[in-house]
Amino acid sequence: MLVSGFCCVHPSREALVRCQGCGCWLCERCAQPNRGSAFCSRSCRSRFRLRTLLVRTKTAATSPLDPVWTIALVTTMAVLLLAGVGRLVGELVEVSGLVSDIQSGRTPEKIHRVTLVENRDGWEAVVKGVPNTCVLVIDSSNRSQIVTLDAHGTGRASGPVPEGSGFRLEVSEFSNIATKRIPVPVPEPTSKPATPTIQSKQTEEDKPRSTSERSRIVPTPQRTAPPLRPAPKGPTPPILHLVTDSGPYLALTFDGGASNHRTAELLDLLQKLDIETTLFLTGEFIETQPGLVRRAVLSGHEVGNHTFTHPHLTTYGEDRTHRTLPGVTKEMLLEELRRTEEVFQRATGRPMVPLWRAPFGEENSALRRWAYEAGYLHVRWSSLGGRSLDTLDWVNDEHSSLYRNSQEIVNRLLAFPQLRGGIALMHLSTDRTEAPWLHLPEFIDTLEKRNLEPVKVTRLLEKSRIWKKWLEGARKRHSAQQNHQQGEAETTGG
Repeated sequence: MLVSGFCCVHPSREALVRCQGCGCWLCERCAQPNRGSAFCSRSCRSRFRLRTLLVRTKTAATSPLDPVWTIALVTTMAVLLLAGVGRLVGELVEVSGLVSDIQSGRTPEKIHRVTLVENRDGWEAVVKGVPNTCVLVIDSSNRSQIVTLDAHGTGRASGPVPEGSGFRLEVSEFSNIATKRIPVPVPEPTSKPATPTIQSKQTEEDKPRSTSERSRIVPTPQRTAPPLRPAPKGPTPPILHLVTDSGPYLALTFDGGASNHRTAELLDLLQKLDIETTLFLTGEFIETQPGLVRRAVLSGHEVGNHTFTHPHLTTYGEDRTHRTLPGVTKEMLLEELRRTEEVFQRATGRPMVPLWRAPFGEENSALRRWAYEAGYLHVRWSSLGGRSLDTLDWVNDEHSSLYRNSQEIVNRLLAFPQLRGGIALMHLSTDRTEAPWLHLPEFIDTLEKRNLEPVKVTRLLEKSRIWKKWLEGARKRHSAQQNHQQGEAETTGG
């Protein structure tokens, strides 16, 4: 009998293979074949290879070995070890005094300060130094970037946090390094200089290079390496998922995509419970269901932006990292947000709240910054200690390991280690026979017994000293953006 299951990433798809490393079921799209086996990711494959190597090494070490082979093996290992130590010492002497370890706080003379922001989705470093100089930034997975400091002596670098424990970031003056330079390719001169797009810059920046490649390449000293990315025009908001200083409040949020199945039933229940929530709606939902949207707004719910077409924005579905997908530019993201705002205003006669949520939760620091410049603060759902306030109510397959019925959804929410200041995620529609929000009244009663009040996201942020400033900044930018677009429309109409 052929044994099968359902994919751990796509629960609705049947899976016929399991990951050789962790044992999870994988569909054809998720399985990564390698040497006759299948794996869910490169990291899982690496861990499996390491375990196999350790087992073979242990077996070989415990097996009896001929004395002649023992002497030869020990001699070979000693030679390799001495060669490796010699090479390491040479590299350390070569870059001595030029590389700074962010964790120890040491910096080269010309780099005045490095500020590092690290979280589970990525890191961002702000480098202060001599204006118009180049700085080399290398993380612990050997991913490197060249950052050109602007006229004020400021530059930024960012990337995903490498897997494994012990995250390090090294920053050094580009002009002081003799053999560890990484040049940026200079395009051939043409009749009209080509302006590189954001997409091409990100592709070059995200391309990993090995240590041997870096050591072989020496840039031309007469040319100055151009920056890999343009200087940001505004601040980058941190990841908003848990508001720890808000007080006894919890925000309820509902995402709305293309379907409106049983949405009216949910709005009836929320009105009966007398609670107001935050809805993140796509432009397609608003365009096809303007009546439901108007009813939600008149009931006191606030509406945030969920883009227009609900596109994938990062590579998380491919390699579990949140690198910006090729083709996803600032202009593309802002157009998605603008179109949603436009159809919402046509349907309700009022602007949206200055909040947005990325489709599938796929976002990074660049996407958050681009949206914030246009007046939208990104809102995730809470996650802490391996648990999450994502109800997983979108899983309709009862045979999936991710499936939770209505009672289990309530239990999942109540088991979260810190409900105070949390942000819960549900959805406006469902194809289930039993609605996932059936036991929502029980959840609200339990919150009241714990002296917690369900509120909208804006109220949660207004109660926070930290996040209130970010909300006010988003409101100002959002208002300015709407006034600008209104002025352009009037000018065009005139």
